[in-house]
Amino acid sequence: MTIEVYRTELDTQASTTASMVDSHLETYNQLTQALASFEASSKELKGKSYDMARSFSSQVFQPLIKGAYLIAESAKSGTNRLPTEYRAQVSDEDLKDWELEEQIQALETSISSCQEQVDLLSKEKGRSDSKELVTYYQELISNNTSAKQILEEKLQKLQAFNSASPSFFAELAELVSAFDTGLSQLDSAWDANTLTYKVPADLTWATTLNHKHELRQLNEGDRAYVNNLQAQYGFDETTALQILKVRNGIDKKFPKMSQENKDYLLLRILGGTVYSGVMWDATAGSLSVPVPEWGGKDIKEIFQDLGLSEGESNQLYYNIRLQHEMSSGEYSNSTDTKKEDLDQYEQFRDSYKNIYGTTEGFDNFWDRKLNDYYGNGSKTDFAHQAITTATNLTDESQLLKDLSGWRGDVTTDAEAKPSMGNDDYKADLDAVNIAKRMKGTGKPYIEVSNEYYQKADKVREKEFLDNEGGYNKISDRVFLSLVPGYKNPTQRPPVSRDAALEYLKNSKDLLPAYKFLVSLKNQENQFE
Repeated sequence: MTIEVYRTELDTQASTTASMVDSHLETYNQLTQALASFEASSKELKGKSYDMARSFSSQVFQPLIKGAYLIAESAKSGTNRLPTEYRAQVSDEDLKDWELEEQIQALETSISSCQEQVDLLSKEKGRSDSKELVTYYQELISNNTSAKQILEEKLQKLQAFNSASPSFFAELAELVSAFDTGLSQLDSAWDANTLTYKVPADLTWATTLNHKHELRQLNEGDRAYVNNLQAQYGFDETTALQILKVRNGIDKKFPKMSQENKDYLLLRILGGTVYSGVMWDATAGSLSVPVPEWGGKDIKEIFQDLGLSEGESNQLYYNIRLQHEMSSGEYSNSTDTKKEDLDQYEQFRDSYKNIYGTTEGFDNFWDRKLNDYYGNGSKTDFAHQAITTATNLTDESQLLKDLSGWRGDVTTDAEAKPSMGNDDYKADLDAVNIAKRMKGTGKPYIEVSNEYYQKADKVREKEFLDNEGGYNKISDRVFLSLVPGYKNPTQRPPVSRDAALEYLKNSKDLLPAYKFLVSLKNQENQFE
């Protein structure tokens, strides 16, 4: 299959597609407005049939229009990229791979012929012009070799562009698939007996299109935060957008509240999915203090108060808790879990059914989430980080802030044995660093989080050490908690830092504390 690229054709295709898409987008906007008007007509148009039609409009027609809108935009974006990327990556000239190959072959033939002449001349003796001829042929070889290299580079770039260009339309296939699924449900949705539309049971396609459309509407900062939620913690788009919806709900409900207090609420609520009860109210603060009406409400009820549906609230609560558990690396895939502990497997499956209404697809869901939330030990515990950051934003004592995070994990000061994995390590360090940046700059949590994670892998330990007073100060706190006789004036001989570290290393129960200190000292962005 040959590759031929004509710039004028790419330009015309992009221009024509853009004009056609713009026309369609205007039509889709008009349809959206018309449906929105109909869906808001409950006072004028009453009755069961109208109610069912309005429900069908919002749950089926609207996602279909969003899908059509996204498909059109994706097609426009892809065709616009073709001429732009071609000129940037390949050349501002028309190219054909077969023509380039012929030119390269001709030059190779010429080079070979010239080399043969050079070889013949070098064997001949007595010719007065042999030196000049050798120089002539060598210059031809050099020039043709340079020309051949230029053509080969063009051919390689042309072939690379040809391989990469389908990626310009990568999202289009997913959008078309979801759209076609929704479209196929229209015929079966109509009930001729009742003359009404019935909402299909499976609206997965609609969720996909709604979320893709919602992502397109996000500003740059929110889009970056969604990407961070996926990259740092393994959340999917649905969960990331639900977290963003909680933030938006806080902004809407408390328009006059300071940004720092709104950020505190967001983090305290999200962390509260896992860390709750009297102890955490005393540590991170009770939500009933800034918002009295939330006294006695659980986190799922607060989610709904902030604009999430009951289904969204249950899903978000479930996925944050699941991420907390799986990021520890203590869970197995569905096949191994079923073999090792069938009762536990069935418990996990039942929990999934309570949230999603079916056990179908559970094994695939579980294995996918295990990969996303653990990621070979690379993911951070989201709930742990959220609650620790929230605590660091309060006016509580430094001791209490430390105990909510790293000090509570690697010492016995919180009346628990040291316990830490890579998920906790990153969560503890990031919580301190992000909270310090927020207080130092006055910037919102999401903005600071986005900035921090651009370079977190390079600055995580160093920034934490600076924020906590340095390695010696941190290690002293750990040693004083765990090493007998450390800094005791009556201890003879005195226990040195090296000896204290060795003591931790040789104690199985205290090994997490040893690994914590070594990881900080090595600054390799990994709990060792």
